[in-house]
Amino acid sequence: MKDKNELAKGWVLKAESDLATARRMLASEGPFDTACFHCQQAIEKFLKAFLAFQGQQIPRTQPPAENHVMGQHGPNIQ
Repeated sequence: MKDKNELAKGWVLKAESDLATARRMLASEGPFDTACFHCQQAIEKFLKAFLAFQGQQIPRTQPPAENHVMGQHGPNIQ
């Protein structure tokens, strides 16, 4: 099994890919809603990277990862 740093790095790479897709969509004046979708996906993946780095279990079902993070860390995420 991968260690927490490898898991976090994997999620960050996936999130960065979503952000790159969103940027390409916006630069080409592609559908705005598609760019927003990829931004939302990136946020979820960055939050999953945070959970992995903290050694916490990543939720696979609803509530979304951001609810899990905010419930445990509140506004003090650093």
